Amino acid sequence: MTDIEAVSHAAETRIAPLLQKHDGMVSYTLVNVGHGSVISIGIFETREQAAEANRMVRELAQSEFKHLMPRLPIARVGEIVGHFGK
Repeated sequence: MTDIEAVSHAAETRIAPLLQKHDGMVSYTLVNVGHGSVISIGIFETREQAAEANRMVRELAQSEFKHLMPRLPIARVGEIVGHFGK
């Protein structure tokens, strides 16, 4: 299993279930951006809910995923200004 596969598995089995229980969660997406890196995009109903979800995921990453994430994830909270679909 590669590190990306391990991170993906951790996101599916530990992070997603945690976030799905969190108020305001709309979606969570994990993207392999290459070079051994991933980004995640979580959509929540409010800025406060997003900030709290970031805190929860950071705590989980610190306690359970240090071997997969040697550096803590950088978390940003912002407002969606455009969303386009087919």
